[in-house]
Amino acid sequence: MPKHIFTYGSLMFAQVWQRVVSGHYHCIDAKLFEHARFAVKDVSYPGIITVEGGIVTGKLYLDIGASDLTALDVFEGNEYKRCRVEVATENGLKFYAETYLFLPQHRLTNKVWNPEQFSLEQFLKAHC
Repeated sequence: MPKHIFTYGSLMFAQVWQRVVSGHYHCIDAKLFEHARFAVKDVSYPGIITVEGGIVTGKLYLDIGASDLTALDVFEGNEYKRCRVEVATENGLKFYAETYLFLPQHRLTNKVWNPEQFSLEQFLKAHC
């Protein structure tokens, strides 16, 4: 059964997403409540954790096929755990989706990760 995936870091960028998955998926802006996004020490990508009152903006990809879910799990690696969450779109529609929570919280900084400061070219060279 296809699943929706909420992305909030490098996978929000089409150039990264398209290098990881083989399918073509509809994407919409969405928000995840009760979570926060932080920079991870010594890398350019973020992690999210549950935080009361937090809001994370990102992209919601719809109806992801099984082989692409496996590809996403491999890309995220063992530092992340795919979990079910509820997200909301700009017009208030709600979806159950899956996202990747960051497990080694000791590696998170106290700095909020800002997508506008993400170096896409540098990330692509290092990780894709």
